[in-house]
Amino acid sequence: MRATDEQAPGRIRRFWRGFVGQWIGTVPDELSVCEFECRKPDCSLKDWRQCPLWLEFMGRSHSESDSSDRKAG
Repeated sequence: MRATDEQAPGRIRRFWRGFVGQWIGTVPDELSVCEFECRKPDCSLKDWRQCPLWLEFMGRSHSESDSSDRKAG
């Protein structure tokens, strides 16, 4: 085998990671419940503000930050 043949899998892997990295981004925590747990493709602002999944997520995230603030203080 030639040296370039041995290096090909690494080059392909780097190319693939770069390609995927351009198309797939990270989802902010605030939107993760909407992105992964909700079946609706789109929401109006009114629907979003009243969404049970969103309200539950916000309640959990606030209680977690409150408990971590208490531990730090």
